Amino acid sequence: MNDEIASKLEHLREYVTILKGYQHHQIEELQTDHTLKGAIERYLEVALECTIDIGEMIISREKLKRPESYQEVFLILGEQGILPKNFAILNSRL
Repeated sequence: MNDEIASKLEHLREYVTILKGYQHHQIEELQTDHTLKGAIERYLEVALECTIDIGEMIISREKLKRPESYQEVFLILGEQGILPKNFAILNSRL
């Protein structure tokens, strides 16, 4: 399981690096350049999927309450002190 988490973390780092490369674009560009907007949306999507997958792996490994939704993954990790509680609450609302 640790290898799976490490692999997901590596992918997440890659996606975040790619997303940082888009920081210089103005919001107006996203409104007019659909290819740019699509690329950013996709990298955000796969980054979020990685974080949820990692959270689910941790929950499974620690034998915690099984989440009933993606939002609950963050809440469970926050309740257990694995994530800061305020961070977990904020992310569960996304």
